[in-house]
Amino acid sequence: MEPQVINTFPLPAQTSDQKANYVQFKVERSDSVDVPGCTAIESLLLNGVEIPAFIDEKVPTDLTLRNFQPVRIPLYEIQDGPNGPMLVRSSKSNDGRWQVGSIVSIKGTFETPVTAKK
Repeated sequence: MEPQVINTFPLPAQTSDQKANYVQFKVERSDSVDVPGCTAIESLLLNGVEIPAFIDEKVPTDLTLRNFQPVRIPLYEIQDGPNGPMLVRSSKSNDGRWQVGSIVSIKGTFETPVTAKK
């Protein structure tokens, strides 16, 4: 099944420095979202709410649990899938699951221009 691009438009709640097009995709399965042609993500919205790209945590560096080191954990990433690029979530972000039926909006770089389907 070909992923459905719902619309491309500037979101109305954006500030003036965020006025760029987002490409929207409907989540059809909980494990990943097909994002054809997407090579990089600047910003990601889930149902209009921004999902941060990373979270910072501290992990122990030895068995004493007194020494810690900061580590940056991605909350989502683009991976190569059977139908091209797909977006997956980290287990630190909603246990790695997307909500079926929700809308993912991506501001980023696409190999080919994406046009909206009406």
